[in-house]
Amino acid sequence: MSPADQKMLQDAQFFARNYLNTKLDKAFVFHNLGHTLEVVEACETMATKSNLNDRDRLVLLLAAWFHDTGYSSGAAQHEENSEKVATTFLKSKGADPQLIRDVNACIMATKVPQSPTNIIEQIICDADLFHLGSETFVEKTKLLRQEINKLQDKEVDKKEWRQMNVEFLQRHRVFTG
Repeated sequence: MSPADQKMLQDAQFFARNYLNTKLDKAFVFHNLGHTLEVVEACETMATKSNLNDRDRLVLLLAAWFHDTGYSSGAAQHEENSEKVATTFLKSKGADPQLIRDVNACIMATKVPQSPTNIIEQIICDADLFHLGSETFVEKTKLLRQEINKLQDKEVDKKEWRQMNVEFLQRHRVFTG
């Protein structure tokens, strides 16, 4: 990766960390900086295993840093709002329009139901839901339920939550493996 690309990625990391720490409602106990860090780490691992070229790696990692910044405007349409945050940042860094389009396509690919069209979109989709196959699954789903309960008027009880998870897992698809 070129020094300019490395600098852009470093700036994106600094921006996203600060943005998520200062702009995100504390009710987001799952979709927060911790989740973003896990997605970035999973993307880095899968990018290496997939032998991505430097440009695809840049697009993927930029998208990973920005993919949930839109939660700063609430859960509804957070992917579209994440696109806006990413676009504003990338334009401020002089990014070319194609890079911006590709980053935004990766962000939008994470929208459920996921619809990736290429390897980097597949990687970010799998990274975003990486916790489903991890040892932290139970802990993460508890945080997600807690987040949902904080954000809506009606509480999802444990039985309903288990059923929702079963249905989600039955529909879930892994794209890279």
